[in-house]
Formats: sequence, structure tokens, C-alpha cells
Amino acid sequence: MAVPVDASDRAVLLGPDILPTFTPAEFTERGAQLDAATFATDVRLDAAGGIGKLALVELQNGDAAPSYVAGTSNFYAITRYNWSSYYALAVIELGEAVAREVTRNAR
Repeated sequence: MAVPVDASDRAVLLGPDILPTFTPAEFTERGAQLDAATFATDVRLDAAGGIGKLALVELQNGDAAPSYVAGTSNFYAITRYNWSSYYALAVIELGEAVAREVTRNAR
């Protein structure tokens, strides 16, 4: 995803921290660019009625520029177990990798 260039729009989206607060439309109205292909190919989202609300999550990378992710309700739920956004992202990415392998091996 690409974050808003405008600092005030970015600040608004970062304001609620990891709590999903914004619809995808509100995200894009504030200048964030979502990777539609990622959301379009996730069958779990279709079954749940779409991606729901989002949170802009900033991940610090030491001296490098921060990374940003669009946190969903799943991201937030993982942080209730472990408050680290880095942990939540790792769990989600691991789950996605396992799902890809299961799908690939089922063919």
C-alpha cells in the first residue's frame, strides 16, 4: 500500500493507531492507495463480506523509512494476544504463505 503524501491526511489515518476505523473509501479519500489485487484475491474476505474497516499501521525500520500496512480486523485481533504490530504482521504473512502452499499442493 502507499501512504498519503499529505502529512495531515496521514496523521488522520494514523490517529486511531491499530484500531480499524476507516472504510476502504475513506482510506482512498485521504490519499492512501490500497493494493486492490491483494484484497480481490483473498477468498476469506469474500466470505466475510469484504475487508471491513481498516487502520493505517506504521512499522518503524530502524534508520530506514517506515513501512505501512492496512490493518484489518484480523490484524487487530492478533494484537489482542500480543500487542506487537510486527508480531501481528508476521502471523498474517505466515498464514498467507501456508494458505498459498496448501492451495498449490492441492492441485
